[in-house]
Amino acid sequence: SRAAAELLELLTGSEYWPGGLAEWSAPMNQFLVFEDGPSVNVKLQWATFMDASNESALSRMWGGIHPPIDDAPGRRIGKHVGRHAFHYAETIVFPQWAEEFGGTGFLPDGDCAGDFNGDGAVGSADIVLFLTAYGEPWAGPYDLDDTDTVDAQDLLVFLTLYNLTCE
Repeated sequence: SRAAAELLELLTGSEYWPGGLAEWSAPMNQFLVFEDGPSVNVKLQWATFMDASNESALSRMWGGIHPPIDDAPGRRIGKHVGRHAFHYAETIVFPQWAEEFGGTGFLPDGDCAGDFNGDGAVGSADIVLFLTAYGEPWAGPYDLDDTDTVDAQDLLVFLTLYNLTCE
């Protein structure tokens, strides 16, 4: 649920559901599959993708589907999975972002930090690719310090890798 909320927020550019509110109706004794329920008609409403995600997580705990101890780790992992999935999909949908600077159009696999074009060395072509991601809320390989943003700290890490060859 959290991964989907993160992905939808990045996809739409807003934390809010289109139109400002999402609704889901569960008719009395017709919604649940494993037993009769709910005992009355229920209408759920959420303003943000995260609201729906949080209610989904709580519902799974209250229903005995997931133990409470898994809730926080699951949400934390979902946050990263959603962001990684979105940014990976961007490289497939917009491969010219990387190809324009000598890359293959897909994000590097991370085997050689700083070698974004996959030529086996960290050099000037890589810094151009790095700068295209600078300032972005990015959880991909350009985020060299793993803070979910490509910023000055990542640039400093990149500069320490400059002129290295990968084997």
